[in-house]
Amino acid sequence: MSFTNAFVLSYKNINEFDRRYSLLTRDFGKIEAVVKSILKSNSKLAGHLEPPSLCWVELIERGNSFQLTQALEQKNFSKLKKNQGALSLVLKLSDFINGFVGKDTDDEFFSIWDSFLDYLESHLIPGEILDFEFLEVQTELRFLKQLGFLPEVSDRDLDARFFDEYKIILGGNILAKSVFSEEIKKIALRFKDQAASYMA
Repeated sequence: MSFTNAFVLSYKNINEFDRRYSLLTRDFGKIEAVVKSILKSNSKLAGHLEPPSLCWVELIERGNSFQLTQALEQKNFSKLKKNQGALSLVLKLSDFINGFVGKDTDDEFFSIWDSFLDYLESHLIPGEILDFEFLEVQTELRFLKQLGFLPEVSDRDLDARFFDEYKIILGGNILAKSVFSEEIKKIALRFKDQAASYMA
């Protein structure tokens, strides 16, 4: 039996009452875990395991997979879940993580996702307009760099704090736009193709 913190990436209903969850954990990388009977009306776990929540979880290893037996939500990201654009971005990036990040990766992947979600949640405020397209590319690049595909891109170029320095104020609103946006998008397309071939 193991205990860890995990972000809920996605889930799929299996059998009659069970679900298989994809989780990004601090200690085990990205894993899949089955939750038994979660679709029964008396289940107490369902409310704690909605993407992209951060949860404390109890896991039992079952061969190449895990069974999740307990969960307690720690971060709900309520503003994010209520914003259609932000939630769509997060679900799209969750699919990216499912495709590129594997089991037994280091905890830096967990930290990247944690920082991104905290940044997004804290900036969803009245009067602030976020460039979701750029945030998508920026976050994908941070994961690809951690996988070793972007040696020529510095951490500073992809750092959210540095990104803040390049916000443009327009009529009292803040438009999150980086001077590196177009160049980073070109790099993303090149290395995403390379990464896809590597992970195949």
